[in-house]
Amino acid sequence: MGGTPRNTRSYISMSILLVLLSTMLTMLLLQLYQRDEGTQGRTLWRNSFLKSLLIHALLIYLVNELLSYFGSINRSNILAFWVVLAVTEALLLIRFSIQQEDWRKFFSYLIEMNSIFKSWNSSERLILFLAICVYLIPIAILTYVVPPNNYDGHSYHLSRIVEWISNGNLDHFPTRHIQQLYHNVFAEYLVLHTFLLSGSDRFAGFVQFTASLGTFCAISLIAKSFGAHRSTQILAVIFMLTLPAGIMESSTVQVDYVACFFICCFIYFGYLAVRRFSASAIFFMAISLTLGGFSKYTILLLALPFCIYFGLQFLKKYQIKRASLILITILTLFILVFSPFLARNYQFFGHPMHPMADTGLEIEKLSTDQISLQGAVSNVMKNATLQMGLPNNDFNLRVASLVQNAHQFLGYTVDDPRFSNDTFQVRYVVHEDMIPNTLHFVILLGSFIFLTFSKGYGRLKWFSILILLGFILLCTFLKFQLWSTRTQMPIFALGSVVVASMFGKYAPKTKSMLALFLLLASCSFVLANPSKPILPLKYYSKKLLLHIPIAVCPQNDSQRQAVQEKLSTFYTRNPAFEDCLQLLKQPNTIDRRYIFNVLDSIGYFDHIKKETIFKLDRTALYFLNHTANGEKYRPLMNHIQGTDQKIGLLFDGNYGFYHYLSSIQGDTFRFDQMKYIGYRPRYKELVNASKPFHYAYILGDDRNMLGPYYENKLIDTVYYSQDFYLAKLKRTSELKFYYP
Repeated sequence: MGGTPRNTRSYISMSILLVLLSTMLTMLLLQLYQRDEGTQGRTLWRNSFLKSLLIHALLIYLVNELLSYFGSINRSNILAFWVVLAVTEALLLIRFSIQQEDWRKFFSYLIEMNSIFKSWNSSERLILFLAICVYLIPIAILTYVVPPNNYDGHSYHLSRIVEWISNGNLDHFPTRHIQQLYHNVFAEYLVLHTFLLSGSDRFAGFVQFTASLGTFCAISLIAKSFGAHRSTQILAVIFMLTLPAGIMESSTVQVDYVACFFICCFIYFGYLAVRRFSASAIFFMAISLTLGGFSKYTILLLALPFCIYFGLQFLKKYQIKRASLILITILTLFILVFSPFLARNYQFFGHPMHPMADTGLEIEKLSTDQISLQGAVSNVMKNATLQMGLPNNDFNLRVASLVQNAHQFLGYTVDDPRFSNDTFQVRYVVHEDMIPNTLHFVILLGSFIFLTFSKGYGRLKWFSILILLGFILLCTFLKFQLWSTRTQMPIFALGSVVVASMFGKYAPKTKSMLALFLLLASCSFVLANPSKPILPLKYYSKKLLLHIPIAVCPQNDSQRQAVQEKLSTFYTRNPAFEDCLQLLKQPNTIDRRYIFNVLDSIGYFDHIKKETIFKLDRTALYFLNHTANGEKYRPLMNHIQGTDQKIGLLFDGNYGFYHYLSSIQGDTFRFDQMKYIGYRPRYKELVNASKPFHYAYILGDDRNMLGPYYENKLIDTVYYSQDFYLAKLKRTSELKFYYP
């Protein structure tokens, strides 16, 4: 593909360092300011880090919306923003330090962390070493080396960013995947800057990675606010660091860790504001809640009990005048942040949050159809058991049976469509969107039980009650879905404070042992994440779980003969499967082991044994979570001549396109290379629909849709690959098509 000169690539990649520089400069400014307020030591550093992240998040929001208003979202303007910001911060830092007339004190802030860590004992240092070397550094490397390959990320998170860059604004655009328009957008506002500064997607995953670091800081500070000592704070952080869902989410382009970070900050600054009236704490509390909701609506449900609690505490402690001031601050920020996005939705959908049924657009229903005790109880049971899966199918079936029996006893239907989008089941799926946090769930549940029967701990008990109420609200207002394990991450993040506090109370000598145990128990999720595999976990997990295919599709005559001779008792031919053999019934454990060993011995699983980041090229890594699409698309890639050739997307299905775009890019991206040219008629009214797009190729999934191009004698060559085609045109075209 077309390349970029090496010095230009280096210059573009270096631009991303402006974000790191600006964050550090803001931290140092806050260090000087907060030290004057009396904040000291480790708390000072963590406070500065959280506030720096929140300030930059708000600034990114403001600059994105401002540039969007003028249709000027592009690399030059974003780069100028970061240069001006970094220079301004540097000048302020110099001026502030000179005013202090003590440069030695300023430099002492930079080396203070060294003296802090000297006070740690050997166990704490070992825990820190393992956390950094086994978790943080490998995850950071994987985040950089492995391209974004999350399916939702490809479908709408990243596809919408490409459209924003191409259009120069954040306004709605024609699409075949409507979630690109109305799902919460703030995490993508952040990723947008990494795209434009780096010229690629190399740093896209660092948004979630940075959010995970911020979450750890916020957790430790919340624990400290409840009186936890250093070792207890460390245990709280390790509990969250080793959460399987958290490990896998921290390097993706999903939004769950970003949302988790904001709610943890909201609660930390909320408790600060309750303890002492502070304009700073109130401001950052308001920012956290607003941007958390703007990242993921579920945060507002989880935060609602805390909002009520904080509100009552403010009224009690500060009376109506100051409590009203706090409420006005939060509402003002909500209006400021949400208004442009909700206005865009209302203008196009006729509703501020989602499409209406009579708009001729796709409808997605995530909220429950009825708010009731029945729905709440049903979804609480189902969502809780999502976290109980084990690599043992018999155990999972027993747990699922218990839930189904409980529903029957209560007269409920387990898969009532009013409260569920997915068929209920308990399973153990090692995937970043659905992995259960079984060990952590057991520890968390046990800690809640111990807290319930403990004397004292009034504030911590209220804290736990508020967490549980947030979970109940989540189950009451949102339909059950199998991928909701990651949505529950904030519950584990906040629950880590309870876990650490209970171990600090009842088993103080085991805190370091538990932290080390968790670090060892969860390291496999770093090394063998199926989306970023250092080890071929997919093969080993199948072997451990004795996972056998529903249909066996022999890859050669030797395999076909072996299957017919050795597995004819279990598999039979089915015309619907063409060359594949269908499983007759679910076998018992002994038979499953036999079937797996036979398939393994004939090399049936050899292809997944090679699925590691060391043996797969970048294109294969893009499609690692949906290999079927990669197999369909890869044969067509070689026919696209040069990155300057634009491609129109003519899909009949509701597909995102980021994976198709990114896999044909060079060292720097052409973000405007692909656009939808076929969509529902309603999209014609959008301003972005009228922008010119001259394409030389068409990528589609239904060859019958090429009729008008044949009629206009535009088709040069059509290349086919399974369900997809790539049509090369004789000359560029602007034709667009409107269909349901």
